[in-house]
Amino acid sequence: MKRGRVVVVFAAVVALLSCVEGALAQVPASSPQASEAVRRVADWIVEARYKDAVSELEQLLTESPQDQEAAIYLATARAYLEKDALKAREFLEEGVSKGGGASFVVRHSHEVTFFSEGDPNDYCRGWLHFRKGEILFAPEHGAHGFRVPFSEVSEVKKIRKLILEIKMKKDISYKFSPRSRLETEVLLIMILHQRLSRK
Repeated sequence: MKRGRVVVVFAAVVALLSCVEGALAQVPASSPQASEAVRRVADWIVEARYKDAVSELEQLLTESPQDQEAAIYLATARAYLEKDALKAREFLEEGVSKGGGASFVVRHSHEVTFFSEGDPNDYCRGWLHFRKGEILFAPEHGAHGFRVPFSEVSEVKKIRKLILEIKMKKDISYKFSPRSRLETEVLLIMILHQRLSRK
């Protein structure tokens, strides 16, 4: 095996181990703070059943007005249902105000970021959560999610039109593309990260 190939394989192994270490524990497919009822509706959002999700979450909030996770997921469902970027931002900002966080459906690339190599088609779907003091990525399948405090994140930035990069201080980075396939969603994630990380 050529030396260059060995280096890339080694980098891939390091990346995988780092993902497992960063997960700390198996991260649920929806926010770990969410109730069973909210988690069920979160699955509807992944399935693009936005109207059903909005209706159910509004009912849940009528019954439990202090349910912060329901408020966050309601904001997400409304934002995806709404085609107007400004309206979407209003909904998400409201979710931050009432629920203290924000959640997005994303695709995570498994490419090896150390040497910018890897298969760009190798990806998984999951939830990207911003909560008080931390960022969580919860994949639908597998144990390569992560849960890290904002203090361990060095940068959240747009590296291409539809690609968001989250860089850790340990020189590890994760790349995500948004559910909407719109650049505005990438920018919204960056804006809300800035707001929440300053709290």
